[in-house]
Amino acid sequence: MKIACITYFLPGKENNQGPNSLLYQIISKRSEGLQVDLFIPESILKPIAPEKISIIENELDVNIIKIPQKKDSFFHKFLTFWWPTGARVNYDRFFLKEDDYDLVWGYPFWTAPYIKNINSPRIISGMDSVSLLYFRKLKTCIKERSLATPRYFFALLRSFIFELFFLRNERVHVVGKMDHRVLESIGVKSFYVAHPINPINLAEKEKEKSERIVRILISNALHGFYGSRRVLDWLRIIFSTAGNIKNTSFEIIFHKGRKDSIEIGCEKIFKPDNISLNFLNWVDDYEELLSKVDIQIFPLDIGAGTKTSVLTALRMNVVCIGTEVACENIDVLDCDNFLLEANSSQDFQRSLEKALNFVQNGMMGKHSHVLSEIHDPEKSVATFWREATHEKK
Repeated sequence: MKIACITYFLPGKENNQGPNSLLYQIISKRSEGLQVDLFIPESILKPIAPEKISIIENELDVNIIKIPQKKDSFFHKFLTFWWPTGARVNYDRFFLKEDDYDLVWGYPFWTAPYIKNINSPRIISGMDSVSLLYFRKLKTCIKERSLATPRYFFALLRSFIFELFFLRNERVHVVGKMDHRVLESIGVKSFYVAHPINPINLAEKEKEKSERIVRILISNALHGFYGSRRVLDWLRIIFSTAGNIKNTSFEIIFHKGRKDSIEIGCEKIFKPDNISLNFLNWVDDYEELLSKVDIQIFPLDIGAGTKTSVLTALRMNVVCIGTEVACENIDVLDCDNFLLEANSSQDFQRSLEKALNFVQNGMMGKHSHVLSEIHDPEKSVATFWREATHEKK
């Protein structure tokens, strides 16, 4: 079976590349007999070294084909001004000889306008519903950023119309239950498949434990919509709780957070001497970082689909504390200890105390299968391809 995958992403197995890793897993674990050609716009391939492209082609056994792009005309800009920004990559709609392929697969949703009129069987994948994503951004703006409310209201309206117009009557794949419900509510035929975890060799990622140092990781702190007010509130609780624990040091690691804003915020909070702050930007080996972490905190206000960083942390036996948004679509076997939901300061205080007690009593190493089997890469990918190709169970 020949499949044409039209995508804006070069597949990558690194966890902190987000949507790239989902594409990588779906293609790498496909069943025998499925031949995949990857069509990627030239503007996306241009900055990537040819050697890296060749490595991906060999690893996945695919052909990567450049899609020639066209210069935006006034007419194209006029027709597409209401499209979400990510959908405005302008390339020739007739680059694909559809008779050559048994299935045309677009990823993400932004590819929908370019494959909608292809007569071959089609499927469109997306990490999340953009309408849901911008609805949550708008809610945050109303509470915290009133001046940005009109901008995000317009973005929500564009996203809603885009999904309603271009995804209606298409078969759509999502990795989030809420995204599935939102799309179904506007008449889009979608199917949900749990996000697969990235394969991790836990034997090579042994946790570096210390009875006297507890490491807490916070990603994207005070960056964009990632719990801007909540982060400082939760930091205050961490400082007061940790300060009362004797003979234990704490290291709080901020990954890709806004260092200047965090430091200014921390000046207003008393920081005990047993707490140190560490700021990191890009991490080459995200799993190596997690191997040193005991607790990870996800103060998310926005997001849709499945949060791959939460999945990865749970796979490596890191205790996760997050909002309702952070915890959705994650199916765990030991929710009481490893995935703790906190939507208020009181919730966070209780969850933090529980997590610290769990960590300090050495319970983490006794668990190796926290996630439900629906996140198993083999099973998740097999379900996707069964749905995509209409195979029977």
